[in-house]
Parts: sequence; C-alpha cells; structure tokens
Amino acid sequence: MEIAHNYQSAFKKFISFAPDLVIMDVCLGDDDADGRQLCNEIRRFNRWVPIILMSGRHDVLKDHEQYGANDTIDKPFDMEKLLLKIDKLLTAKPGI
Repeated sequence: MEIAHNYQSAFKKFISFAPDLVIMDVCLGDDDADGRQLCNEIRRFNRWVPIILMSGRHDVLKDHEQYGANDTIDKPFDMEKLLLKIDKLLTAKPGI
C-alpha cells in the first residue's frame, strides 16, 4: 500500500508502484487538481486498474465514469461495504 497527499505525489507513486487497485479521495489537498483529474491522468497510462473514488459530497461522485473511476464510496463509509467493492473489482475480468 502507498499513501499520497497530493496530485503530483499520487501520480508519481502510481507510475512507480503500479498498484492493483487505486482508492482515492476527490479532495487531494491541491487547489489546482482533484481526484477526478487524477483519474483521467491514470487512465492515460493504464485503462485496466480499478479505481474507487471517495468523497464526503455525493454530488461530486455522480459522474465518476466520465473521469474513469470504476466505482465510488461516500464518506464516512462502512469498511465492510468498501471491502465488498474492492473484492468485486479485483475479481472482475478486465474490460468488464
């Protein structure tokens, strides 16, 4: 597991770590970029890695697919619900 606190750090870690799954908050602590923009950037490099976007504001998650996210979760979230989403995404066949 890798943790990043802003857009640049998250993208650099994504490139170097090549994770099997990305879970990120829409709010990355940057004024210039957010998790939705990072989703787009990740999709330029990897179309298949599952991405879950999270936010305390449901309205910013409604168009998650246009940014390349596979799923969303509202904060505060139930850990069991998050684990079910992770399991679903990691066991799905690529491209589905």
